Amino acid sequence: MSNSPFRAAGAAFVLLGAPIGPAVLQWALNGDVRESHQVTAAEAKSMSEVLWIDARSRAEYELGRIPQAILLEEKLWDRQLDAVVAEWSPARPIVVYCASSACGKSRDIARRLRAELGVNNVFWMAGGWREWETQAK
Repeated sequence: MSNSPFRAAGAAFVLLGAPIGPAVLQWALNGDVRESHQVTAAEAKSMSEVLWIDARSRAEYELGRIPQAILLEEKLWDRQLDAVVAEWSPARPIVVYCASSACGKSRDIARRLRAELGVNNVFWMAGGWREWETQAK
């Protein structure tokens, strides 16, 4: 057993009781290196009762989105945050996505949600909407 900091992070998820699936813990146990709070589409799908947050523009959101995703644009944060809070509970994991991994909006919004809601179970999905669509095919 290695002394990977990700092993400790995986244990912390269990200790905190965050409702995350086995795929998320698997990367931690394998010692994979990735950014904090990053999940793949497959890992996000393995979580129970995810609250999906779409960080793209309204135009992109209207063209296609993950079912039940709530739009939360950085520039309209104050107007759109109430819709997120109305659907959220502290034990419910939040996964934020944008267009692709090249888009930093999901990371920024996930970070801001963690800070403002005071919880740790807010993740950003690597690959974003493009990855989601690819896996759906």
